[in-house]
Amino acid sequence: ACLTLVERPGNRYGGIGPDTRDFRLVRPHTALYDVGAPTPKNDPEPTRRVCMKVAVLKETRAGERRVALVPQGVKALLKAGLEVTIQTGAGLASSVSDTEYREAGATIAASAPEALRDAGMVLAVHAPPPADVAAMSEGTILVSFLSPLTNPDLVRALAASKITGIAMEMIPRITRAQSMDALSSQATVAGYKAVLIAADHLPKFLPMFTTAAGTIRPAKALILGAGVAGLQ
Repeated sequence: ACLTLVERPGNRYGGIGPDTRDFRLVRPHTALYDVGAPTPKNDPEPTRRVCMKVAVLKETRAGERRVALVPQGVKALLKAGLEVTIQTGAGLASSVSDTEYREAGATIAASAPEALRDAGMVLAVHAPPPADVAAMSEGTILVSFLSPLTNPDLVRALAASKITGIAMEMIPRITRAQSMDALSSQATVAGYKAVLIAADHLPKFLPMFTTAAGTIRPAKALILGAGVAGLQ
């Protein structure tokens, strides 16, 4: 995001040295996209403005139709002062065209390396392939379903490149984090789709029908699961 940081000599958390600088976040700038813009005359202290670019990658896993960000989300990020770049074709499998992303205010990149160039944050559904991870800059934040406990090679690669990984599936399901709960939303889709697939394979009607010709009894089903998936 485009932020104003106040630079002061010294360090408020301890004396590390006379040349140490303390950068304190003052306020976000929602309409500022240039790094190193002049300090406003009414600012009493030296400031530095920093912007962040968010890159959204096209999924490469076979059969994956989801995309990490939709146009509505692009508008929200732009309003917060972020720049958004979408890899071309990222939303096609989700019925979202590049034109819709452009109309929302995003920039379209022709390839993953182009989208990742100068990106401070990367959004993806699944962990990007090794080539894309290698193309990320040091200090980049990767937000995705990372499966860190079963993907040690990815964890090592992120650590070696000093990339911060945020695994969406590891976010605790607590009240304060409900808006970030990706597991529940995806479980809802999976549970609903599971019933549709089962109904398609069932050699009879699923619900009960009562007609003039008689009554068709409903099918019996055994649902394995709990929570959101079970409710569907």
